[in-house]
Amino acid sequence: PVLLPMDITLKDATGSGFRERVKNSFWKDVKKEMCGAGFAMYMIGPIFIIGFLLFVQKIVYIILRRSREKHVFAVFQKIETGDLQGALNIAKQGKSAADKVFKSVLYNESQRARAEEAVYETILHEGAIAEKGVSTVNIMAAAAPLAGLLGTVMGMVNLFASITDKGTGDPKVMAAGISEALLSTKWGLLAAIPLLLMYNWMQNNSNTIIGDMEKYSARALNMVFGQDNDKVEE
Repeated sequence: PVLLPMDITLKDATGSGFRERVKNSFWKDVKKEMCGAGFAMYMIGPIFIIGFLLFVQKIVYIILRRSREKHVFAVFQKIETGDLQGALNIAKQGKSAADKVFKSVLYNESQRARAEEAVYETILHEGAIAEKGVSTVNIMAAAAPLAGLLGTVMGMVNLFASITDKGTGDPKVMAAGISEALLSTKWGLLAAIPLLLMYNWMQNNSNTIIGDMEKYSARALNMVFGQDNDKVEE
């Protein structure tokens, strides 16, 4: 048999059941749980907010610095035809990390060694910016469940302290301590899971930007200066 969640008697839709469901709304329950988690929420809340703000900042950076294939193809097409000035003009119009690499090559198109040094410096500088804040979000993702665990320990300590003072006769005393312990663990995990997903997304996109810079710089150098075909003479 399959049990269907049907409100045949309409208790939840009308009468006292409906009034009770409206009074205990979702946001009220969330607020009640956050207050019940105790002191741990003073750590879990800021941890999640800081990690989320760094994630939003990284989203803006990635949108601006991510290379677009159509734009990159236009630059390579100009270089292939020998129009280096045209390629430089196209690179100036873009804001991606690949455009910075193109400009490093095209500004130093008279000497390969100087262009390679400029490209290397650009990749180091832009790579540091791409990786900025990523490790911090990883630390926040690891710290959130630890803060929840600390709240769990504090809740158990409060529980045993209440049992010591009032005994085990009142179940409300025990329920309060257990509730604080479990809610702090719950909110610590709820903060850590999205932070971990944010960290993986940030790391993957940052690595993609750095990889694109290295890939496009090598191709641009070879197209501008030609392949290095030096052979050892026997």
